[in-house]
Amino acid sequence: MKPFAIITVLLLASSLVYASAYTQLSGTYRIGGKTLYDPPENEPQNTNIYFELSGSSAKDLYQTMAVKPQKEVCGETGTQTKTKGNMQCTLSSGGKEYRCWFGIDLKNQKIVNGVVC
Repeated sequence: MKPFAIITVLLLASSLVYASAYTQLSGTYRIGGKTLYDPPENEPQNTNIYFELSGSSAKDLYQTMAVKPQKEVCGETGTQTKTKGNMQCTLSSGGKEYRCWFGIDLKNQKIVNGVVC
């Protein structure tokens, strides 16, 4: 086998190993109803799960989103926000803190908005 082919096979194999590895994530979650805030009292409050990611998991998701960041969508001056469908990630004005929000509609198995702004 030629050296180039060997290197290509090794790179592909290492990327497959990396792609299948799970990484610890940090953040919070909550179980709620169909609307994130001020849910109607007559609706069930266990239909959705909402996530807020932080740290390296939020950074990885932010960097993976193939959209241009928008300045100051919500939050403090200088923040950069990326939105893809119902997922939203923000990079702080200092460029050090990442946070992401999304929810899952448990009945319909769909990603829903997980942040108010």
